[in-house]
Amino acid sequence: MHRSDLSVVLHPSSTMVHSVTTRTYAERASSQVNSAAKRLLELMDRKQTNLCVSVDVTTTQEVLDIVKAVGPSVCMVKVSQSGSSQKLKLTFLDPLRHH
Repeated sequence: MHRSDLSVVLHPSSTMVHSVTTRTYAERASSQVNSAAKRLLELMDRKQTNLCVSVDVTTTQEVLDIVKAVGPSVCMVKVSQSGSSQKLKLTFLDPLRHH
């Protein structure tokens, strides 16, 4: 392969745009058959964000504090319990779902 051919492979033409990147979240949600994906895309459209935060803390209070702080700005919160000796009960987050 010549060097000039390699540049075409590494930097494809801007005309090669995937249809997903040209559709809004609402448009993508309307054609979605997976209910979880549909809900997430609708939420992303309503909140105008695709930001997700990953929370890796050890206490319920720490999770609550972080979720209260970032809730209005994110579409998803991922909670990890990998290093925790305390099993977090996430039902305390139910009242925060209004964000």
